[in-house]
Amino acid sequence: MATSRKDNVDLICSIGELAGLFEKSPSLEDFLQTVVNIVAYHMRAAVCSVYLYDEETQELVLTANQGLQIKSQVRLKLGEGLTGTALKELRAIREGSGFKNPNFKFIPGISEEKYQAFLAVPILRGLSRVGVLVLQDPVADYFDENDAKALQAIAAQLATTIENAKLLMALHQIK
Repeated sequence: MATSRKDNVDLICSIGELAGLFEKSPSLEDFLQTVVNIVAYHMRAAVCSVYLYDEETQELVLTANQGLQIKSQVRLKLGEGLTGTALKELRAIREGSGFKNPNFKFIPGISEEKYQAFLAVPILRGLSRVGVLVLQDPVADYFDENDAKALQAIAAQLATTIENAKLLMALHQIK
């Protein structure tokens, strides 16, 4: 069943073209939406989300998502939930059943409860916090160590592209 296999290597190669993807996107949000679509497809994950870190409020803001039913803005404090913990502790978090972890934060209205497997990887530029890349799937223990490594490689690529995008947008606002 080659079609059900996760394409980690293909994904890393595709994500290597991030700069080109950003140039074709009208905004950072559109670019990140394209990224979550690509990552979800290659990882065969039901949910892929990108949270960006807001330095001023020290909150993570859900900026792009595939798979969750988002009706309002989702914000998490640094250290809040598994996603916030991944960024606060600067480490990947992989859970076979995320909602069984005491740090899991239930957010009403996004239908997250039907997803068991959870993988969150901080997006870092050096030690600077940029955000978190999250995968979820209804199948318990769906993500393995190779998935975590692949997602960490993607997050490293993503950090550079997000920071460059923010700089470019700031320059356009100055003009």
